[in-house]
Amino acid sequence: MATADITDEDIKQVCEKLKECVVAAKGGGKLTAEEKTQLNNKACKKMVTDTGLPPKCSQGFDIAFSAVKKSKPGIVNLSKHDEVRDLLDRCAKEYATVQKGKDKKPVTDDEKREYKVKLCDAIKNATFNAQSKAEPTNKKASDATARLTDTKKYTGAHKERFDAEGKGKGAEGRTDKADNSGYVGNYKGAGTYDAKK
Repeated sequence: MATADITDEDIKQVCEKLKECVVAAKGGGKLTAEEKTQLNNKACKKMVTDTGLPPKCSQGFDIAFSAVKKSKPGIVNLSKHDEVRDLLDRCAKEYATVQKGKDKKPVTDDEKREYKVKLCDAIKNATFNAQSKAEPTNKKASDATARLTDTKKYTGAHKERFDAEGKGKGAEGRTDKADNSGYVGNYKGAGTYDAKK
């Protein structure tokens, strides 16, 4: 049984969802109408992850994306429906190839249409959220820093590298400075000659 191909209305709906994907890939900031229609490689990767497609599709979609970008280098223009249709055709072929797995038979036109419809449905049903700026996890760093600056665990010369609060002394803690006062290094009574009278 032949699967029906996607319609122009499907392409319009996919384009609208991909505009949301572009905004989400750029961090959710305000974009001009023209910027929203510029699907780049980063947004294409976000499309793969947010639609729940197999991660193996990502590489094939990258190749398909590189083959389609016609208007500007690195951009698929979402306002040009022929470019979007071409992208969906190529991505559907890659999607079908990934789903077939180790089966080396070429993808038939019916399979390509079937996976194009599945891909369109996945895009239309996806929720594209702006990438959250990951909170820096300082807990591990602070734990490691606390362990490394705890002078109770150091022995010998390493103890001298940190003060009582655990702050590093810099070069002062790493080097032995020569006493150029004229006294012998181990003489303990330096500065006491005049005080003996």
